[in-house]
Amino acid sequence: MLLTAAGIPTEFIGFMMRHKTSTYLDVKMKGVDYLRKLYAASGITIVEKTITSRDTIYGIIEKIVQAKGYDVDKEIMQKAIIEPMATEMNLEKHRKAMLLDTLTEIIKNEVTDIPTCQNLKILTGE
Repeated sequence: MLLTAAGIPTEFIGFMMRHKTSTYLDVKMKGVDYLRKLYAASGITIVEKTITSRDTIYGIIEKIVQAKGYDVDKEIMQKAIIEPMATEMNLEKHRKAMLLDTLTEIIKNEVTDIPTCQNLKILTGE
């Protein structure tokens, strides 16, 4: 499941798990080194990943914001055109504030989409 999410074709995954499929020989012809490279590129490990300096709390927030389709860099550039001096002086501080504001907006939108307890009673017929 994780390998398919990482973009590895199901035929290769089946081969790695020793499943004999119709494409078994085709995958075998690719070679073990090719499959090892695919597996390594997927980023899946059995060891817990250590948090690097880039994976700070703001890095994690940025990943969440980007996963929801927001582009913070684009918004910063637009504001820089309007207010060049203000943005230039505190770019990193401004970026962090925008990330937090965007995350807050995402969470508010997610929470308002969750049905309330009264709505659940209506849906279940209780």
